[in-house]
Amino acid sequence: MSCLVPAVVTAAMLHAAPALSQTALANPVAVIDKPATASQNLNVQVNITYVGKNNGWAMVPFERHMGLIFFQAVINGEPANVLLDNGFSHSVLSAEFARSIGVETEDLAMPFQTGTANAPVKLARGITLEIPHQLQSSTAMGVLDLAAMAGHLGRPVDAVLGGDLLGLMALGIFNQNHRLAFVPSGAINPKAGAHSRQFPLINRDEVAAELNGEPVRLQVDLGSNQAVSLSDKAWHRIFKDDSKALPSVTVRAEGAELPARYLPDNRLAFSGFQAEGVPVVTSGPLPGDREGLLGQAVLSKAEVVLDIPAKTMTFVRVEPATPPAAP
Repeated sequence: MSCLVPAVVTAAMLHAAPALSQTALANPVAVIDKPATASQNLNVQVNITYVGKNNGWAMVPFERHMGLIFFQAVINGEPANVLLDNGFSHSVLSAEFARSIGVETEDLAMPFQTGTANAPVKLARGITLEIPHQLQSSTAMGVLDLAAMAGHLGRPVDAVLGGDLLGLMALGIFNQNHRLAFVPSGAINPKAGAHSRQFPLINRDEVAAELNGEPVRLQVDLGSNQAVSLSDKAWHRIFKDDSKALPSVTVRAEGAELPARYLPDNRLAFSGFQAEGVPVVTSGPLPGDREGLLGQAVLSKAEVVLDIPAKTMTFVRVEPATPPAAP
């Protein structure tokens, strides 16, 4: 789930070909990599009702902790601290939170795959999720032991809003004002004259990127606070000589600690976007055929619109701020 590396991306992203700078810190920065994929589709029905502009629509405040995005929601009528992470293929409740609100669960034969382990998961049906002033949904959610993840993050994680729900909508992340917008696909567009760049998504939520000139598929991962993380296989393909790599540690969602390495000062490009000085870390094995992750150390430097149904991601220059109109 986390890597400890003495590096952080600091420079802002612009609409053209921005540069990222890598700054060494006296104390290590915890870097999170914790993808989790259900070994089969849960095949659950999702009902989403969006709040319209005439019904009190407003953006949702969020806070960053260790580079990740947390926001407040209401689950089955109870307040919940929710982590935004499409790296989880399905939205989940923490086992502790599910018990505290009296949710009934049923056993599932399928586990969650984290790349290093199969984490047992249960299913809770009839879960209502309300994101105030944004939407209400009714669905089934997984129930997973998130104690190890919460312990490494140093704060409670009641639920994770994952790729199953985020893949049905457009998400606006307005980093300057720390606001989120969960709206129907196509409902967020940059204002006229805004400095923006739109990138195509492939394989649902990946960008076709180049790292030091080598092609690599990177999942846009809201639950990673690194710039770029690579699977072991992709790391060895791109860094044929990694003798100068520095040590780090990866901790996965199930609590497994893995030795890892990182290399600073790399060149990242995708669809006209270019960045220099990008730190890259090994994440260990990733679920399925994932090659790598594009994390919050990059995504936090711009206003971002992630519209998975439309197969696009848009970066908007942070200055000036460009909040969307109500859907």
